[in-house]
Amino acid sequence: MASSVRWYPQRAVRAYERALSQAVESSAVQVWSTARRTSAFKDRTGSLRHSIRIEKVPVGRGRIKYVVAAGTIKNRAYVWKGADRGVVQNPYYAIYLELGTRKMMARPFMRPAWNKHKYKFRSALRRLNRRFR
Repeated sequence: MASSVRWYPQRAVRAYERALSQAVESSAVQVWSTARRTSAFKDRTGSLRHSIRIEKVPVGRGRIKYVVAAGTIKNRAYVWKGADRGVVQNPYYAIYLELGTRKMMARPFMRPAWNKHKYKFRSALRRLNRRFR
């Protein structure tokens, strides 16, 4: 009797996509926490620090893109409920701090957070690709 090996490609693809999504989400959380911890601009309300968030954006075909962002998008105000009061957040100045202006030097907080974790992310992707060869 010859033994046969069964191959289920859809299961393998789903397992790979699940593991990939977990690796990307884990890296997004690491970048988010580092950016919150190291945001250079300390304002009274902490609105810049509290506006740093992770957004899950559907891309299509059931895929999700993780975005670590700060400040406002399309003039929306984000509300953070503090211990004693609600603070309306509209830190439009996040992009100015990150990139600088013609009158102000840049004080980046997102790029250094990504640079700190990008090698861990790349090695996680390499490990994942080796695992699913």
